[in-house]
Amino acid sequence: MDRNNSLIALQNKDYGMVREMSSVLGISRDLMKDKIKSINLVLLIQVVAVLMIETIRRNNKYFLYSEGKVTFSTMLMLLLAVVLLVRKNEQIFNNSKYRLIPMSETRLYFGNLVTSCLTYLYVVFGEFIIFNIAFYMVTDGQRYAFTVANLTDTRLLAYRLKLVLIVSLGVVLVLTISTMFHFLTNMLSNFIVWKNLKIMMTMFYSVILVITFLTFYQTIRFVSRLSLEQYGGMSDSFIKIILIYLIPIIILTVVNIYSLNRWSETIR
Repeated sequence: MDRNNSLIALQNKDYGMVREMSSVLGISRDLMKDKIKSINLVLLIQVVAVLMIETIRRNNKYFLYSEGKVTFSTMLMLLLAVVLLVRKNEQIFNNSKYRLIPMSETRLYFGNLVTSCLTYLYVVFGEFIIFNIAFYMVTDGQRYAFTVANLTDTRLLAYRLKLVLIVSLGVVLVLTISTMFHFLTNMLSNFIVWKNLKIMMTMFYSVILVITFLTFYQTIRFVSRLSLEQYGGMSDSFIKIILIYLIPIIILTVVNIYSLNRWSETIR
């Protein structure tokens, strides 16, 4: 009797876990936890880089332009975070832990995409704090990169909101493009007689790295253009920039959801 009760309790527990995972909140919470655990590596590398820059600066008087080196390392880590998120984003579609959950492919796709964006914003916030502290250190406590007065300046608030929106759309665009290439690679692998997983993955991430860099570069150009118009309110160029990101995102999302449904039917 005790054994039967234990089995029933275990089955109820498993059912409860599956039911929780199949809900939007459950899958999102699990995905966020999984991604943040992986992406914390970026913040750790940035902290180590800042400590190295500060140590070298204090022991070498010819080590100049420390502010520029801190800025460069921050930009590099933000770029690395996108690449790592792309990798994690694509692994979700191949992970049986998520593939076997009784939920629609559309819900899994959007849950994966939204949590990746939220994880990137988490990285941006962490990098912002590290960057500000590092800037204070390398200037010997003379100034911060951003002060409270600077951050609360209402004249710059609209510009910063635009900046966050553009960067977020840039990340979404990279993720949707990478997902399209992921499904395309899986589809082509069925027609290639000679298969080498390492070579295919190297080619895949090489293409994604190039796309990420180009998107990152274009985003910086858009942000630079907006910085010249920050006192002009909602400009026509801002709307055009949003459309440049939004139109391909919508098209790729439709294509990706269709591909995911077709792929799911194939592997079932």
